[in-house]
Amino acid sequence: MAYQMQKKQLTNDNFKHLTQKNDYNPQPQMKLKPIWDERFFLCKIPQYQYFKDKYNGKLILNNQHESSNQNQQNIQPNIIFEPGGKIRKIKFEQSISQNPHNRTFSKFISSKIIQKKKKKIKNVKEKETEENKYSNNPLVQHYINMQEKPLIYDLDNNPKIVEGYIQQLQKDINQQWEIKNIPHFHRKYFSESIKGLPNIQIVQNVYKELKALNKDRSQIQICIKVIQARELCLENLKQQIEQLKGHQDEEKNNILQQISQIINDLRILSLEVVEQILRWREMILHNHYKKNNLQNLQLPFYYNDRNYLLKMRDDLKIFKKSQLQYHVNLSVNTVSDPFLLTMQAQQIINDPQYVDFKQITHDCSHIIQRIRASELIIFEESLQRRVKEQFGDYVVRSININETNIRSFLESYLEKIHLDIKYSFLHNIDDIIKKIKEEQDVSFLKIESDGFYEDFQGLAIICLDKQQYYQVRRINILHISCIEKSFYNSIINTLVDYIWKNDTCDDIRVNLFYQQEENKLQLNKFVKNIFDQIGFKWKQLINDTITTKRATIFELKRPKNIVKKQIVNQQECIELKSLIIISEKSGIHQEITDYFQKFDVSYNLLKCLYNLDDKKQIEKIIEKNKNLQNIKGNFENISNTTN
Repeated sequence: MAYQMQKKQLTNDNFKHLTQKNDYNPQPQMKLKPIWDERFFLCKIPQYQYFKDKYNGKLILNNQHESSNQNQQNIQPNIIFEPGGKIRKIKFEQSISQNPHNRTFSKFISSKIIQKKKKKIKNVKEKETEENKYSNNPLVQHYINMQEKPLIYDLDNNPKIVEGYIQQLQKDINQQWEIKNIPHFHRKYFSESIKGLPNIQIVQNVYKELKALNKDRSQIQICIKVIQARELCLENLKQQIEQLKGHQDEEKNNILQQISQIINDLRILSLEVVEQILRWREMILHNHYKKNNLQNLQLPFYYNDRNYLLKMRDDLKIFKKSQLQYHVNLSVNTVSDPFLLTMQAQQIINDPQYVDFKQITHDCSHIIQRIRASELIIFEESLQRRVKEQFGDYVVRSININETNIRSFLESYLEKIHLDIKYSFLHNIDDIIKKIKEEQDVSFLKIESDGFYEDFQGLAIICLDKQQYYQVRRINILHISCIEKSFYNSIINTLVDYIWKNDTCDDIRVNLFYQQEENKLQLNKFVKNIFDQIGFKWKQLINDTITTKRATIFELKRPKNIVKKQIVNQQECIELKSLIIISEKSGIHQEITDYFQKFDVSYNLLKCLYNLDDKKQIEKIIEKNKNLQNIKGNFENISNTTN
């Protein structure tokens, strides 16, 4: 009995730390019934490191919210000891069921676990039946899955999938360009930049662009958003300047403070526009650098059909004549100041006329490097424009156009050109089409920028003068125009050189229409001066046969130093007055068709023969054809009876 009491006391001492309450856990802990094993006589029980147990993530511990350091220093209450010195964890259901207050919750958890297992088994069975409805052959299953699942562009993980994606990618990106309203110049530049690359690079670039478009993070979209923000800021500045006229003292000072803040925002947005356009240009030219090693290609960025970098150079000049000129240093700006650097504190105007006005000054020293770099980009863009205006780097190519799409083409193009150029020629589309039908050998020519990126700049419509063909070969210019008015001189020079090199004509003529200017009818001075500079001479004053408007004919003779091109078979001018199509048919209704064919063909043939001048030849042809003789006799009888 004493031995048993001593044994019980020893057992209680060894497991006393399992039943006492921990300081860090205010909740009462579950008391575990110790199980004695004579083989288990360790003085110190090893700590159970539950975070190292690979099954621990699937079980819920009672003290999961406690820190790992505290758990390592204390024996976990959710473990039991089995005979033989084994240590195992209590399952979640057992730990709950041992607490009498949690038996209802235990039932609820058990039911949830059972439902979850049933649902999992059901899903597995459904999946097996879905797979087994096809053949067990994995090759069959592979192609069935290809048919059911749409194409997924997963080039991030597998960039070697190429061939099947190119056509689908082209279709998708064209669709996204339409949905996102991406400008056409970007579409053309992007398509040209990837042309000639290996197929894998084409797919990767198009996929990258498509992915960015879907997230509205494409570089062209970023540029447009920044430009739109700058345009809104510029419009807000104009509105604030208008309010300066009707306010005094404190209200005026508040408006000036707002104007100062808007100008500062405008400067930052202008910097952002230039930098984003540069990033867009680098993105387009990245592949082109690798192909051709060209480092100096200039790509204009158009917004509302205008080169935006050139617009930034001039769009702040309108404030020189506004109320803002008395508060901001704008008079020093003699050339261009798109970032308003003249507003710096060290450049305050000392002119007496500005003494009575509060001056707005800014310190731009913290962004002066960005401003200078952006100014250099705008200067290079304007220099490139001047080179085009003076020398013109253009090529002329023919346009394949037919009567079905000529109207839509002219409608979209004529909206882009300047009115001074538009009204100097036939500008009504119906009149142009009627004129084209009357003339001989009409050609539509497009004038593009020469280089890697062909940029559509102008349109020319020329024809062969059919009235003076046998005396002298002459080319008439029915229309010549360009989108950029400042390029008009070089556009006309390019067309004239093209005609001299590709045709044997002796002279070139053009009709310029009169316009209502300064309350009188006269030729547009801008257009007339350009033709005079090139060498066109006044020839004749006429009234146009189609519009009945007054027009002047100008003529340019072929220079003696430009030799005619040697053409063996020169196209001749032929006017077709009548046409007959003769055909033979065979079939079930041969008699009926032959009857109508004989009558129609013979009648029309006889009519055409009588238009010829050689009467003897006509009689020979009629004698050899009985149908013609019968028709001729019938007409003679009818004419005799009527007489």
